[in-house]
This record gives sequence, structure tokens and C-alpha cells, in this order.
Amino acid sequence: GKLGQLVAGELDVDRMDYLVRDAHHTGVPYGTIDYGRLLRALTFRDGDLVLAEGNVATAESLLVGRALMNATVYRHHVSRIAGAMLDRAGERLLASAAIDPESFARTTDAELLGALREHDPTADTARRITERDLYKRAVWAERGDVPGSVVDADYAETREFERDIAEEAGLPDRSVVVDNPGHPTMPESSVRVVVNGDIRPLDQQSPLVEGMLESQRVQWRFGVYAPDDHTAEVAAAAERVLGLAGVGDTSE
Repeated sequence: GKLGQLVAGELDVDRMDYLVRDAHHTGVPYGTIDYGRLLRALTFRDGDLVLAEGNVATAESLLVGRALMNATVYRHHVSRIAGAMLDRAGERLLASAAIDPESFARTTDAELLGALREHDPTADTARRITERDLYKRAVWAERGDVPGSVVDADYAETREFERDIAEEAGLPDRSVVVDNPGHPTMPESSVRVVVNGDIRPLDQQSPLVEGMLESQRVQWRFGVYAPDDHTAEVAAAAERVLGLAGVGDTSE
């Protein structure tokens, strides 16, 4: 029903909650949006959840908050490395049948780390995440330096890249993680607002939207990660396998 839009949509309360909560717990002020005003401005028009008249700036504040949190927290390279490592470990855990998908979906953070520690193929990742001994950036490339075929790669192709790079570098498969963020998107830009009595998508009403999308395009990075003592050979292997040119990361 229409109330489902309150918990799953461009303006859902979950998005507002985690933005404010994550800003608080990370000590980053950018996500501290005026969620009270946002909630008061929500209304339904013809069954669609919209922001009431006079709230274009309110919608823009959500967009700006999300964009800044993306740049400083969600898309920070350390967050991305930890997330990618955890993704691969979760895949190995499920593939081993050590836990069924339904139970996996219900695990808490502590339970998941415990399960990863107890399983040989994932124990090292659990240790690295717990001790913050994360992989480092072997490649950290801008959009223009990455072939379109690599950016458009699907799940299976990305995992094949990892295996090929590891083989080229003479390392085990699990020593390489390819982190391909895909094309920049901003779902919040389609938030609907009432302007002069008409319902309009925010991206057709606010010039800020294009600026935020351009910011995402500029900040976009393709990553290849590896243990700290193998980043040089992984960088060289990734350049050969993926057709990159001189994009190895030397900042860590």
C-alpha cells in the first residue's frame, strides 16, 4: 500500500535514520539533517509520498547530506575496503554451507564475526577486520582511466578479474579484491516535491542535483585491494589484466 513508501522509497524513514545515526557515531557532522522538518513536510498526493509545497530546500538538504556522507564515510576507501573484504568472506561462508542463507540474514555483527572466525576459509578476514589489519589499495583509479568493459562488468566477471589478477601476480585467489562501484547514482534525486501545486521530481526543479551528480562522478574510484606486502605486484598485474595504465596507488 501507499504507507509502504514510508519504509521503502526515496524519502523513507530508514534512510533518514541511518544518515543521522551514522553521522553521530562517526563524528561527521554532514549527515545531521533536519529530519523533523522532513517528516513534517511528508504528505500523500494521489497515493504518492511527496514533500509539501515550499520544501524544495528541505529536499535539497537531504541530498546534500547524503552526498557529503558518501564522500566522507560511505565511499571512504577504508570503508570500501572493509566492506569488500566482508562481502567476499560472507560469500565463502555461504558457499561452504557452514550457515544457511536465512540464518545468515538474521545474524548480528558479533554473530557474523564469530562465524567467520570459526570457519577456516574466512578466519583470516575476521582477524583482519577485528584488528583493522585491512587490505590496502593496489589500484585506486578515476573513471576515465578504467575501460568501459571493466566498469560494466557483472558479478561473475568481477570475480573472474580477481582470479586472473591473483594468478598474474602469483598469489592465492583470496589475496585480491576488485571493488567496482558501478555507475554513480543518486536515488534521492527523484524525490517528488510540490511546486506551485504541481508534483515535480527534484532533479527537474533543483540545479543542485546536477552538481551533486557531477560531484559523485568526480569522486568515483575503481579499487583493487591486496595485503600490504603485495600491493606492488597486484597493481602491476591489475594494469595488465584490466587494461589500466599507470594507476597503481602509492598513498599507503
